Amino acid sequence: MSDRLKEITELIQDELGVNLLSKNRRTEYVFARAIYYSLCDEFYPLPTMDLAASIGVKSHVTVLNSRNETFPYMMTFPYYKEAYLKIKDHLEGGSIEPHSRIKILEQEVDMLRKEVDRLRLVQMNMPHTK
Repeated sequence: MSDRLKEITELIQDELGVNLLSKNRRTEYVFARAIYYSLCDEFYPLPTMDLAASIGVKSHVTVLNSRNETFPYMMTFPYYKEAYLKIKDHLEGGSIEPHSRIKILEQEVDMLRKEVDRLRLVQMNMPHTK
């Protein structure tokens, strides 16, 4: 494993208190691996097979699913989103650019609006009892 991959691995493990090499399927491990794949894509791009092998995952499909499904979902959780941003900030060697922060916040507002709309529909479709 390269020094950069070790650094990313250690930062995630220190921040989230999980072992990325564990085959555990609990949410905190799945989200930690999603952060790992995303940060590796940004700071140390590898083919998906190599990225999977770097932490003992058997299939590149797991990496693709994590990128496309798990990571966006994980970013809806403030704790994991902040952990990701903190680690990314450390790897960039500085603070998050205001433009990037604004974009992230705009995405969060959009997701919250969609959730409010969804909940309104659920509420409207609930039977009313007295």
